[in-house]
Amino acid sequence: MEELNEANYDTLEWLPQNAPYVEVDPEKIKLIKTPTEFYEKLLCLIREAKERIIISTLYFGNGSYEKALVDELEKALAINPSLKMNILVDCLRGTRGTTENNSVVLLKRLTPRASVYLFHTPCLRGLKKMVLPEKVNEVIGLQHMKLLVFDNHIIFTGANLSDIYFTNRLDRYIVIENCPQLANFIDSLVEAVGSCSFMLNTQGTTSLAKRCDIHPFKGSHEAYKSMMYDRVMSTLNAFSKECDLGNRFSTGTRIYPLLQMGIVSINQEFKFLKKLLSIQNHQLSLTISSGYFNFTDTYIDLISNQNCFEMDVIYASPQANGFYQASGLFGFIPLMYVHISHLFYKIMGSTIRMFEYNRPGWTYHAKGLWIDSKQSSLSATIIGSSNFGHRSVHRDLEAQFLITTCSEKLKRGLQEERSRILDYTTKVDAATFLQRDHFVPFWIRLISRANAINVYVGRFIVDTFIYRHSSLNMVLLQGLIFGRALMELLARKGPTPTATAIRLSHRNRAQRKNGMHCGFKHTVNPYERKELLQRLGSCSVRHLSSGTAAASSPKSLNEFLKDEVWIPVYRFRGIHYSVMATKVKLALTISSVSLIPYKYWQYLDDTVSIDHFISISAFASFTTLAFIFFCRFFNGLIGVISMNETNEYIRVGYLSFWGTRCNKYMKVDDVIPLNELSTGINNKVIRLRQYSSNGMLRLSLFNAELLDKERATILFGDINVFSSAKKTE
Repeated sequence: MEELNEANYDTLEWLPQNAPYVEVDPEKIKLIKTPTEFYEKLLCLIREAKERIIISTLYFGNGSYEKALVDELEKALAINPSLKMNILVDCLRGTRGTTENNSVVLLKRLTPRASVYLFHTPCLRGLKKMVLPEKVNEVIGLQHMKLLVFDNHIIFTGANLSDIYFTNRLDRYIVIENCPQLANFIDSLVEAVGSCSFMLNTQGTTSLAKRCDIHPFKGSHEAYKSMMYDRVMSTLNAFSKECDLGNRFSTGTRIYPLLQMGIVSINQEFKFLKKLLSIQNHQLSLTISSGYFNFTDTYIDLISNQNCFEMDVIYASPQANGFYQASGLFGFIPLMYVHISHLFYKIMGSTIRMFEYNRPGWTYHAKGLWIDSKQSSLSATIIGSSNFGHRSVHRDLEAQFLITTCSEKLKRGLQEERSRILDYTTKVDAATFLQRDHFVPFWIRLISRANAINVYVGRFIVDTFIYRHSSLNMVLLQGLIFGRALMELLARKGPTPTATAIRLSHRNRAQRKNGMHCGFKHTVNPYERKELLQRLGSCSVRHLSSGTAAASSPKSLNEFLKDEVWIPVYRFRGIHYSVMATKVKLALTISSVSLIPYKYWQYLDDTVSIDHFISISAFASFTTLAFIFFCRFFNGLIGVISMNETNEYIRVGYLSFWGTRCNKYMKVDDVIPLNELSTGINNKVIRLRQYSSNGMLRLSLFNAELLDKERATILFGDINVFSSAKKTE
């Protein structure tokens, strides 16, 4: 193993290049083991703070632990008149609930001595803000950074400041003692974001911060994002300059801040992880942990292509999920994550080891990375707030920190931290998903395929539709189940958009190994001698007969062919699902729209509020538009193709707008060969067209059955496209 020094530290290809960092004495980095120790350390550091206390968190809870914490903050302000205290929370989560049990109630006691900022995402504005109820709107974006500074001491964690995070919800906690450079950076970062936020007043009301020149959701969206980008980047640039001057002595341990604020185009964490997961290095091993197995498509695609270094994935079992045994639909959310993890497991097989955390009476919230290298003495970890999902990358404000070290003591500490987690895990194998607690009902698999169900949508279901608007259950089901979910049902019991990406890249990888191109449409050259001869032998002169086909009207052709004997050539096995989906979607859309007059009458009678009526109307409008788009996809989907005995005509049975079967008759010579057509969705649905008509029908290449291959060759010209599509399923 090569020992690192300052000269070759930067030669490691996976380290951030030209990124600011601070050198830290590894003896000043301490790892906290339990939630109880974390809470006790918080209280201790608050009591010892003399100069500043900086807190950034999603929200404050309202239990006894949180009240005791705020009591200590209040005492610290009273004891130290010069103490600076800045607190940053998310506006949507911090003000959610009644006026008696949200974060504002506790934190207003600290004003005006403390500056309490409430960040409001600029993406929630206009109609979305007016229509979405308060327990739903957080899906648009949140302030999710977890940063704690007490004088020059720092705590990195992914935990929120709520009672379960102080008792039996496992997270990660790393203390950095006496690091003024990093403490100053976090102080400036919180102030930069706070200056673009609302500020809490002593009465419990909010107003724009003094330097917030543009309103987060009433002002110009682009101008606000530009203002916030400039202020955060100014903080990063100042930190970079300070690091250039301050890092004169090598300690062998570095800390790199990695900010992820997709809404203002700051993507440090995203770029780093893409680079890390793209490296082909047999000397690396990586462990990634998240409370929720819901990685973004980009990460999953990179992981599925990664076949060099060892990789472990740790996530919560159904029992360790925060929504386990919750009431209503809330309680089914753990099974949605089981379904996603099962899809991932089926694709990856033994390439990656997967572990479920299951500790009786505990839930799992630990997130981050552990990186080890066999070629050097360096180990690293990433700790912070990100869950590595779509929201973390594109919608929320996240702060991660990469800690790299050559210190044997610190490396042992990080290994022990990982081992403590793995002590309560079970290795996932095929038998795991056969267990009773891993059984996923069919309707959950449908919802999971929509790729829109995550923790926050779970809250959306329960809080909004179960507790507040029970009359909207029908609209909920149609919107979540019979919308995009059933469109994806055609993809063979299978993959979510995420899992589809995994399968496609897994296929591409296998094809590259065999020297093949990606996708069937690149494997056939219609001008090759073999292809020309094939077309000459069966259907090469189709275009010459297109005039005859055009001259035959559908009505006369129907009459002419009514006594023909039809031989099935092609059948799509998923057509009955499509029929059911179309009819149910139509019925549910009509039902939801019919709610509007009734709700309007209730509103006039003062039975429901205007917000309730607007919510009903908005969802009815949305589901109507979804139905139109939904039917546009299924309309014209071919279920069966039959050919007459003389091989001159075909009868195509396809799905109509209303979910019924329609028949269309065509001359075989008038059908354009498949290798001359463009593909549709994921190269699995192709447009079947005629020379004599601009109309088209949709022919599925996957889940298809060729009942008569000789006639299929006459009709399609090349039937290898079906086997190519089948390989990608």
